[in-house]
Amino acid sequence: MIVTFISQCEKKALSRTRRVLDTYASRIGSRTWQTVITMDGLAAIKKHLRKTATKNTAVACHWMRGKTRTELLWVVGNRQQFDSEGVVPVHSTQRDVFSGLTESDWDLLPQIKIVAAISALFHDWGKASELFQSKLRPSDKRKEKVLGDPVRHEWVSCFLFAEFVRSCGSTDREWLDALSDGRLDEKKIIQSVQASEKTLIEKVRHVPADLPPLASVVLYILLTHHRLPVYRGSGRSQWKGVKRGSFKELLQIISYEWSYANYLETEDQRCRLPLCFSFPHGICTDSPAWMKQIKKWSQRALERYTSFSEIINSPGFRSLIHFSRLAVMLGDHIYSSQQADPSWKTDIPLYANTEKDNSLKQKLDEHLVGVMKQALKTAHLLPRLESSMDEARDVQSLKAAARPGTKYYWQDKAVEKILAWRTEQAELLKKQDQSFGFFTVNMASTGCGKTTANAKVMQALSRDCDSLRYILALGLRTLTLQTGDEYKERLGLDETELAVLIGSKAIATLHREWHNAQQNEDSEDTVEMSSESQETLLDDHIDFACDIPEGDLRTLLQTEKDRQMLFAPVLSCTIDHMMAATETTRGGRWILPFMRLMTSDLVIDEIDDFSGTDMIAVGRLVFLAGMLGRKVMISSATITPDIAEGYFHTYHQGWTTYTASRNANETVGCCWIDEFRTVTSTVQDSDSISASRNFANHHNHFIEKRVRSLRSQRNQKGARRVGQLIQCKDLLEIGSEVEREEALFERSAQTILSLHQDNCHTDPVTGKTVSFGCVRMANIDPCVSMTKYLLGFQWPEDVCVYAMAYHSRQVLLLRNEQERHLDSVLKCKTEEPRRAAFSNLVIRKQIEKNAAANIVFVLVATPVEEVGRDHDFDWAIIEPSSYRSIIQLAGRVRRHRSTVVQKPNIAILEFNRKGLLSEGDQPVFTRPGFETDSMLLNSHSMASLVNVRDMEKGIDAVPRISRNQELKPKDSLVDLEHNSIHCSLTHYKQVPGPETMHGWHHNSFWWLTGQAQQYNYAPFRAGESQIEICDIYTEDGNYFGEWEQRNKIWLDRELVYRIDRERDSDMGYERLWLHRDYRALLERREDQYGESPGKASGVFGRLTFPKRFEGSKLLYSEQFGLVENRRE
Repeated sequence: MIVTFISQCEKKALSRTRRVLDTYASRIGSRTWQTVITMDGLAAIKKHLRKTATKNTAVACHWMRGKTRTELLWVVGNRQQFDSEGVVPVHSTQRDVFSGLTESDWDLLPQIKIVAAISALFHDWGKASELFQSKLRPSDKRKEKVLGDPVRHEWVSCFLFAEFVRSCGSTDREWLDALSDGRLDEKKIIQSVQASEKTLIEKVRHVPADLPPLASVVLYILLTHHRLPVYRGSGRSQWKGVKRGSFKELLQIISYEWSYANYLETEDQRCRLPLCFSFPHGICTDSPAWMKQIKKWSQRALERYTSFSEIINSPGFRSLIHFSRLAVMLGDHIYSSQQADPSWKTDIPLYANTEKDNSLKQKLDEHLVGVMKQALKTAHLLPRLESSMDEARDVQSLKAAARPGTKYYWQDKAVEKILAWRTEQAELLKKQDQSFGFFTVNMASTGCGKTTANAKVMQALSRDCDSLRYILALGLRTLTLQTGDEYKERLGLDETELAVLIGSKAIATLHREWHNAQQNEDSEDTVEMSSESQETLLDDHIDFACDIPEGDLRTLLQTEKDRQMLFAPVLSCTIDHMMAATETTRGGRWILPFMRLMTSDLVIDEIDDFSGTDMIAVGRLVFLAGMLGRKVMISSATITPDIAEGYFHTYHQGWTTYTASRNANETVGCCWIDEFRTVTSTVQDSDSISASRNFANHHNHFIEKRVRSLRSQRNQKGARRVGQLIQCKDLLEIGSEVEREEALFERSAQTILSLHQDNCHTDPVTGKTVSFGCVRMANIDPCVSMTKYLLGFQWPEDVCVYAMAYHSRQVLLLRNEQERHLDSVLKCKTEEPRRAAFSNLVIRKQIEKNAAANIVFVLVATPVEEVGRDHDFDWAIIEPSSYRSIIQLAGRVRRHRSTVVQKPNIAILEFNRKGLLSEGDQPVFTRPGFETDSMLLNSHSMASLVNVRDMEKGIDAVPRISRNQELKPKDSLVDLEHNSIHCSLTHYKQVPGPETMHGWHHNSFWWLTGQAQQYNYAPFRAGESQIEICDIYTEDGNYFGEWEQRNKIWLDRELVYRIDRERDSDMGYERLWLHRDYRALLERREDQYGESPGKASGVFGRLTFPKRFEGSKLLYSEQFGLVENRRE
C-alpha cells in the first residue's frame, strides 16, 4: 500500500516528528512524506508517533486507494489541524468565544473549590495534638505503632473545628465572618475541647451533628479524608433496615466506634486520650501563610453564601461532597509524597509527617496550605479531565459495513437506529445537546458478535459519533484477556489505544506467552520479581504501551501506571478494578477508578454473572456512572427482566443527581439490541420509579418479540441443544451417603456412554469414534471425586474414557497449562468441527495408544467452565445448581457449530449431590445457587422444578430472559431466581437500609458511610476468606510456602496446613486426559525465558484455598489440585 503523511506539527514536535517519519518514509516536501508499506509497518509508525506525541503534534496518514481517491486512515495528535477527511485549512478566522465553555457547565465548580479549600486548610488540624507530635518523635516506636492513637487525628480535627464554629454562633455566616476577619481564638477553642479523663470519653463519643449546613459539609470531609465511617462496635447488623433520610440524621449516629478509635476500652488508651486534646504548641493560628488562606477562602464562601443552602438541600449535594472530597484526598496524596518546601518559613514546631527514615518532614502549616493549593488545582482541572481525554479514532474495522442479510449486519442496523435517535433528539431540542443519558441492553445470542457490536454502539454514542473512549468491565480475568485479544485482532486497536488491566502480572505473562506461541513468535519477556517501593493508587498489572501526553492533567497522578489507566482510550479490565470507586472505605484506592469513570462511558459484559450482594454492589457502580454523566451498556444473552429494570432504575437515579448540578436534559435514552432487531425509546419521567415502570414496559415488549424470534428459529431450523433428565429418584432408597454418591457417579457414567454414541465424531486417521464431553459438578471436592471414579470405572472393552478435573483450586502454572491445552483442543471454528483436536499431539497419542473403538474425553469441571471459556463440547452432563447454571453450561455444547441435533446432547441430573445426600428441609441449590433458608423449594427434584418436556424440545435462555407475571418461587427453579433478583434490585417498597440497592440512592444517606460495603450488608465479592500459598521449587523437592514480608522468605507451611501430597505413582491412573509435571514446566521456563525455577515458582506456583480448611487434613495432587483429605 502507498501512504502519504502530512505534518502540521509546531515547535519541537515538528523536529521530533521528522526524525520518526524520516526513518520510515521519503520526505517529498518540508512537511510531507510518502512510502510503500505494509499494514504492520504502518501500525509501527503510528505507535512510534503516539509515543512521542505532545500537544503540538498533528500528523495525518492518507492511503492512496486508486488513481483518483485517497482515504484518511488516522490522525495522531491535534485533530483540529485537519477536517474529517484530513484536509488542511488554507485560512482561518477568529472570534471572541467564552474561553471557559467547558467550565460553564460546571455550575458547582466555585462551591467545590471553596469547600475543598476550607476543608484542606483544616483537614489535619488534629495533628497539632501533643500525642500526635510525640508519635512523630517516639521514644518507644514499637509501642506507639501497636497501640495507635486512642482516637484518630481526623476525629480530633472535627472537634476542634466544631468548637470553633459553635463559639461563633449558630449560622454559617457567623463562623465565616470570624474566619474572614482572622478571629480564631486559639485558647478558647483548646479549652472547649479539653475535659477530665472521665468526662472526655463521653464528650467526644459522637461526632458533632448540630453544626449549620456548610460547617457540617466541611466537618464531614475532615472526618472522611482517610476513611469512610464503618461501624466496628457490638451488634454490627443493627443498621439493617434502618433509613437515614437526611445528612443530619446520618451524622447523629456516628460515634468514634465507627472506625475512629483504637482500643479505647483498655486502661492504657483511656489514660492517653487527654493527650489527643492537648495542644502545648497551639493550633497553627500563629502561621501568617495559613491565616492568609483562611481569610481568603472564607471571604469567597461569604460571596456565595446563599448558593450553599440551595445546594445542600438538593440532589446536587452529592456531587458537591464527592468532588470536594476527591480534591482534598488527591491533594493530600500528592503533596504528602513531595519533599518539604525548603523555602517555608515558620517558627511553629508542629509537623504533619515524616520521611521513610522517620526524620521529620513537612511542617503542619506548610502541609495544610500545600494540600489546599493542590486540592484547588485538582478541582480546577475537573472539567478538563471530564472532556479532554484521549480517544481512539479512525478505527477502520468499525467503519466497514456488513452486507445486508449477512451474519453481522444487525450490528450496523443497531448503529443506524441509535444515530437516528440522536438526530431526532437534536431536532426536538433545537440543538445538538451532548449531555444526554443513555442506557443500553445488548442481548444478542452467543456467537453473534456482541463484543464488536458493543464497540460500534459506544462509538455511535460518543460526542462526535466517531470516537471510542469507554471502559469494558468483565467479571473474570480470563474474559478480560480474551476480550483484549479480540479487540486487537478484530477491531485493530493496538496497545497505544487499548489498555488491559487485570489483577495479576503472572496471569498476564502466561497469557501473553500463550498468545505469542499461537502466532509462532518467540517471547523474550521475563517476569519482574521485585515490587515497586513507591505507593501508588493502582497495584495491579496494566498492559498499555503509549506515553502519556504532556500537560496539567498529567500532574494529577504520581506514577506512570496510574496515568496509563486514566489516559488509555479503551480500557478492558476486570470489574473489580472499577468497583473500587464505590467499594473502597479506607485510603485513596477509589480515586483512580472514580476519575476514570468521570472520563469514560461504561460497558459491563456478562452482567448476569453476578448474584446476591454482588448484584447490589454492581448497582452502586452503575449509579455512580449515571451520577458522573456517563452512558452505560449492560451486555449478556441471558439478562433477566429484573436485572435490566433494576440497573436502569439505579442509573436513572444517578442521572437525576447529575442533572441537578449540570446543564443536561433529564430524559434518558434507552436502547434494546439483539441479532433480530434494535429498539430505541426515550424515558422522560423525572420520578425514577415511574421511569423504571416505563422502561420495564418497553423491555417486556422487546423480550416478547425476542422469544417469538428464538422459538420460530428453533421450530424452523431445529435445536442445537436437546435435553434429557437422568432419573435418580430410586437412589434415595440407598442407605449410606457414600453408597448414594457412588450410585450417582455410576448413573452418570452410564449416561456418558449413551451421550457418546449419539454425539461422536469419526477420527479420519484411525476410523475410531471420538467425542468430547463435560460433566459439570457444583463444587470442587465432588468434582475430583467424580474424576477419580470415572478413571477407575470398569468401562466396556470397546470403550476408553480419558478424564480430567478442572477447577480453581490448582497451582497457577498447572492450571494455565491445562487451559492452554483445552483452548487449543475445544475449538470448532472450521468446517471440520474437530480438526484442531485431531491434530493435537496429546489427543493424537491418546487415540492411537488404545485399541478401543470408542474414545471418550471427559472434562469434569466446576462452574469455572461456565463463564470465560470459549470451549465447544459434543455433550454435557449437568449437576444443577440453578437454572442459570444449566443455561451457561449448555452454551458450551456445540458452541461453535450451527448445525442442529435430533438426539439429546445435554443430560441433567434429577437431584444434585446435596439433594441426594441431605436429609430434612435445608437448601441444596446453594453455594452456588439461589435457594436460602428463608426461601426453600417444596421439592428438590428437577422433574417438578423445570419444564422437562420443553427442554426435550431444546434448551435455550427463554425461561430466564422472560418471567411469569405471578412467580412461584417455591415450585419453580427459574422462578426462584427471578424472585431472588427481584428482591435485590426491584423491590422498591423495602426500607432503604445500607444493605439494599435503594439505600445508595439520593433519597437515602447511607452512601456517606462505608456500611453497605461491609461483610454482613451488601459487599462486592463477599466470598470466603482465602489463604494463599505457593508451591516452592527446590533442588531437593517442593514444599508449600507462605510469604513472610518482614524477612522476605518463604516459610514451609505443609505441616501447619496439614497438606499431604498424592504422587502419580500412588494413583496408578493411566487414563488421565492430560498429564502435567510442575517441576518439568518450571525447568522448561528456565530454558525458554532464563528464569530460575525457584524464583518462578514464587510467582507462578500460587494456590488459594478457603480459610475454613485450617485444621482439616488436605490432599494435593498435580493432576487433581487441592481437596480435603477424606482417605482413611
